[in-house]
Amino acid sequence: MRILTEELIRKAIELARPGVQNILDTEGMTWGPKWVYGWATGPGIPEDEKILFSFGQVDPNWKSPDFGLIAYEKMLTVEREKLPTSVIASTKPWLLEDDEYLYAGATTRDGISVAVSGAMGRVDEAIAEIVLSLIVMLALMDADQRIKEDRMQI
Repeated sequence: MRILTEELIRKAIELARPGVQNILDTEGMTWGPKWVYGWATGPGIPEDEKILFSFGQVDPNWKSPDFGLIAYEKMLTVEREKLPTSVIASTKPWLLEDDEYLYAGATTRDGISVAVSGAMGRVDEAIAEIVLSLIVMLALMDADQRIKEDRMQI
């Protein structure tokens, strides 16, 4: 069984939830809404099964952009370019294609990509980094446990 699974990614998202909620509740971290949508994926996650998640309490009365769609488009950008959106926007904006954004908010490392939208761009990207770091931590811990149990073959 692969190490990176939907279950592992969802566990990382839940581990991030309390800290991310504190971020969203902190003055100046958001431009209005107090919630974000995000996407996560990585090796072994089928293209059509990228994982959608949210943090904060979504207000259905808030007239806002489609944060889920924006996050998804950010994810496609980092998957293609293998760089965080902040790096692309600030140092290589010519890599952006039609209808892509200059927003920060997505990151990628070693095939794992996480994108977030709804707060300030830098905050979106920091939340994405938190989730990505927790995914990596859980994957490494899973590998350590398998080694300890002498289950060396994936």
